[in-house]
Amino acid sequence: MDLLITLILKYSVVIISLLVLSLFGWVTYHTAWLGDDMFISMRQIWNVVHFEGFTYNYDQRVQAFTHPSWVLLLSLITFATRELFYTNIVVSILLSLMSIIILLRYASDSVENKLKYSASIIVILSLVFSRSFTDYMTSGLENPLSFFLIGLIIYLINKDEQASSPTRLKFIFVLLALAFLNRFDFAVLLLPFTIYLVFIKNRFLISLKSATVGILIILSWFVFSTIYFGAPLPNTFYAKLGAAYPTAEYIERGFNYFEATYKKDPITLFFIALGVIVGLLNRSGITRSLAIGIILYCLYILKSGGDFMLSRFFSILIFISVFNILICIKMFSSKISNSILSATLVTFVFTFFISPLTNDETYSDKSFFKGVADERGYYYLMFGLDSPFKKWPEVVLQTESKPVEYQSICGFLGYTGLVNSGVYLIDTCALSDAFLARLPAIQEKYWRIGHHARKIPTNYGEFLINGTPIEDTQLQPMLDDVSLAVSGDLFTIERFKAIYRLNISKPYVFDDNKYKNPEIQLEVSNIPQEMDYDEIDHNRVNNGAAWDREGHIIIYKSLKVNFKTAQPYSTLKMTLDNNDRYQVYINGRLIKVIPVSSHLVNGGGVVNHSVKIPHNTMVKSIEIIPIDGDGKYSLGHLVLN
Repeated sequence: MDLLITLILKYSVVIISLLVLSLFGWVTYHTAWLGDDMFISMRQIWNVVHFEGFTYNYDQRVQAFTHPSWVLLLSLITFATRELFYTNIVVSILLSLMSIIILLRYASDSVENKLKYSASIIVILSLVFSRSFTDYMTSGLENPLSFFLIGLIIYLINKDEQASSPTRLKFIFVLLALAFLNRFDFAVLLLPFTIYLVFIKNRFLISLKSATVGILIILSWFVFSTIYFGAPLPNTFYAKLGAAYPTAEYIERGFNYFEATYKKDPITLFFIALGVIVGLLNRSGITRSLAIGIILYCLYILKSGGDFMLSRFFSILIFISVFNILICIKMFSSKISNSILSATLVTFVFTFFISPLTNDETYSDKSFFKGVADERGYYYLMFGLDSPFKKWPEVVLQTESKPVEYQSICGFLGYTGLVNSGVYLIDTCALSDAFLARLPAIQEKYWRIGHHARKIPTNYGEFLINGTPIEDTQLQPMLDDVSLAVSGDLFTIERFKAIYRLNISKPYVFDDNKYKNPEIQLEVSNIPQEMDYDEIDHNRVNNGAAWDREGHIIIYKSLKVNFKTAQPYSTLKMTLDNNDRYQVYINGRLIKVIPVSSHLVNGGGVVNHSVKIPHNTMVKSIEIIPIDGDGKYSLGHLVLN
C-alpha cells in the first residue's frame, strides 16, 4: 500500500495529465460531428484526390474554402485513406487532443509549485465547459489545426522567450504562416504577437531573416491561388465582404453574435475577458501581445458581423486565453492565482447545466437567435459521430461529361454537392460561384450573416450548360472573364488578361440596383424537385420563422415528396411562406389551394397549415406547386398524421 501511494505521488503529474486527457477524449468523441459548411470543402478534396482539381462545379476551379492549410492536409491524408468523413473526424480529434497535451505540458512546468499546478489544471478544464471549444474540436472545420498550430507557437516561444535558436525561430515563423493560411483573418489576431516576435530583444534583422521562409510560404500560396483559381483570396471573401450591406448593419449583427454567445455559452466570453485582463496586467510581452490580438480580433468580429455559427469565431480566442492565464499563473503571486482559481470554480457551478457535458447522443437544437444558430445542435442528429440517426452523404464523383441541368441552392450546399455530380449547382449565396460572388447581395432588411443571397441573372443556367449569353448584356463581359479565369486553359495570354481585369482594372459597368432590389425575380432552376419523405424536416417550425431559414426547402417550380411505402393518413401539416399561394396535390390529385396567409404573422415568415386528407387515401406522393406570390417560396416542415 505504501509503495502504491509512493508511486502515485511520484507520478502524480502523469496520472493527472492522463485523467484530464481522457476526459477531453471522451468529450471530443461524445460531441464529434460534421457540419454542412465542411461538406463544401470535402467536395473539392474528393475531386482533387481523384485528379479532378480543386473544382466544385464541373470544370470550374474555385476556392470555395477559407482554410488552405486544412484542405491541403486533409487532401494528403484522404489520398491515402480514400474516405472523407471518419478521416476528418479522426484527424480533428487527434489535433485537438495534441493541443490539450501542449497545455498540459506547459502546466506540468509548474510542478515545483503544487498550488499553481492545481490552478493550471482547473483552468485547462474550463475548456470542457466551453461550448465554443468543444463544439469545434471537431465539426469538420479548420479549428483543430488552428488550436494545434497556435498552441505550439505560444509554447515554443514561451519556453525560450529569447528565441536564442535561429532554427527554432524559423520554425515558429513557418507555423505562423501555416496558421495564417488556415484562416486569413488570423492576420488580425496574430499581428501583435508577430510584431513582438520580430522586435524581441532588438533582434530585428535576425528575426526578419528568420521570417523569410514563412513569408515565402504565404506568397507562394497567393501566387498559386491567383494563377490557378484566378483570384488571390478565397471566393468566400468576395461573396461575404463584397455583399455591399451598410457597415452599421454588419456591426448590428456583430453585437447579435456576442449576445447569442453570452446567452448560450457565457463561460467562453468570461475566460476570453479573463485572458485579456491578466494578459494586459502581466509584464510579459507574450501575454500582452496575445491580449491585444484577442481585442483586435473581437473588434474584427464586431465589424464583420460575426457568423451564423454560434461561438465558432470565439473557439480560438478561449484557447489562447487559457494559455494566457496559465502563463500568468506562473508569474503572479499565489494570492492572485487563488483568485483566478476561485473565479473559475464559481463559473463552473453556474454554467454546468448549459455545458456540453450535459448533452447526450440525441442532442438537438434548431433554434435561432437573431440569425445565429447552434450548428452542432442543428446537424448532430444527422451527422454526429455518436448519433443513433447518423447518415453520412453518399459521395458521388464528379462526372466526366458536362451537365445538362442546373439547380440553384444556398442552404445544404455542401451535402447537395457531395451527393450530386451531374448538375450545375448555382450557389445563390455565391460561396462556390466566382461570378455571383462579384454581384451585390439582395438588400433584404433581415438578411442573415453568412447567407448573402444573390439574384441569378436570366439565362445564367443556360450559359453554364451551352454558352447561351445572359439577358443582361452589361454583365456579359464580366461573366466571360470569370468563365475564362475559372474554366479556361491555365497558361494562356487571354486568361491572364481576364485575371488582370477581374482583380486589378475592373472595367465592368452594370446596373447593380437590378440585383440589389428584392422585388425583381430572375430565373433560378430547370430541375423538378423531388425528395423522399424521410429527407423532409418533421420538427414543427413556428409561425414567423424566416422563409429562407437554414434547413427550409426553397421551392422553385414545384416540390414532389415521395413515399417508399404507401400508407393511409388523415392530416397533412406543414409550414409555407406566408405571402404566396400554393396548390397541394396528393397522388397527383389536387386536394387544396393554400391562400396567402400574411395576416397570420407580423413581419413576414412562414405560416403553419393543416390539410385534411380524403378518407382511406393511401398516400404515395405529395406535390406542392407555388402558383403566385413574391417568388420566394419555401417549405419549413412537413408531417403526416
